[in-house]
Amino acid sequence: IRFGMSDCTMWVLYFLISSDELITQQDLIEKMLFPKQTINSAVVKLEKEGYVDLHTIPTAGNRKIIMLTQKGRDLTNETVRRLLRAELLAVNNMGSERIYKFIKLYTELFEALKEEFEKEELH
Repeated sequence: IRFGMSDCTMWVLYFLISSDELITQQDLIEKMLFPKQTINSAVVKLEKEGYVDLHTIPTAGNRKIIMLTQKGRDLTNETVRRLLRAELLAVNNMGSERIYKFIKLYTELFEALKEEFEKEELH
């Protein structure tokens, strides 16, 4: 389900709506495993289209908090929240044992990918 947006944009919105904490672009770069430029481009586009506002953190140099506007909240209600509901139903249908196995394998894959990306950055 893409809702007429890039995967990266969908994931940016996903992290913004599902996080209990304020999110910066640096946080997204660390969590998403997309190239930095791809994430930055998605955030800039969301800002230009009025879905997010960027707020500089005075004590953190160039870091900016990304906050959804009302237009952004409306968009996430039509997209990301639908995805979250579908995920919850899918998890419930799979059962706890299968989900536990999935999370374990996914965590291993994520860590392996993260290591590979870190190696790549060194070259």
